Amino acid sequence: MTVSRPASPIDLWVRVDDRLIHGQVTVGWRQHLRYTEIWVVDDLVRADPFLPDVLRLSAPDGVSVRVYGVEEAAAAWSRAVREPAAGRKVLLLAKQPQSVLVLIEAGLPLSHLNVGNLAARPGSRRAFKAISLTPEHIAALDALAGRGVRITFQLAPEDAARDWSAVRQRL
Repeated sequence: MTVSRPASPIDLWVRVDDRLIHGQVTVGWRQHLRYTEIWVVDDLVRADPFLPDVLRLSAPDGVSVRVYGVEEAAAAWSRAVREPAAGRKVLLLAKQPQSVLVLIEAGLPLSHLNVGNLAARPGSRRAFKAISLTPEHIAALDALAGRGVRITFQLAPEDAARDWSAVRQRL
């Protein structure tokens, strides 16, 4: 089922990558997407007294970094789409697909989700290259796909993307 969402005045690219801001994001994806802002969305990162500053220092020159908890990000998005948006391109980074599911349920207009690196952890299964998924990840991705979100697995822009349906069959 495809869900129709109103167009946003902000160009938005959403990526799940548990490393958040790192070389592939600051070089490869930056050249490909030409984003002007990075929104890091994660409750634990937001609560850390040190990590938000480290992430801001890791961003490319001229790119602003905002660090939000999940609920906070949904409210910030609602405010942002009412502001003048000419030329705004946001790369939203989340550490897990469950956060993205909460955002879409709160009204984030998402048609595509890119899944990057997710490190192996207890209970996870290797799904694609350097991407391992827990049962909770899989449930969130299934729910997102059920809401009409196209999900692709792609570590770097020059890599071929693999659709969720193909990855899901292997799990």
